[in-house]
Amino acid sequence: MQIDMAKKLNKTNTPAPSPDDLLTAPQAAEIAGVHRVTFSRRLKQGKGPPFQRVGSSGHPVYVVRRGDLLAWLAARDKAGK
Repeated sequence: MQIDMAKKLNKTNTPAPSPDDLLTAPQAAEIAGVHRVTFSRRLKQGKGPPFQRVGSSGHPVYVVRRGDLLAWLAARDKAGK
């Protein structure tokens, strides 16, 4: 039986997610359990977690710190939204 060493190493050497990790809006939306368009709209309306806009004005990318997203989700759960 051959063991796939790459998979085994990846499982043991992958660092744990950090609160400082930057997530794109689609990644954050997946964690939040909402559609990416809904999440992006909430960001633009000021109804989401703190975010940064990165890139050119023609094709901006919205990024959210993992810790800010988790804090925002916890506050929403606490508020019952």
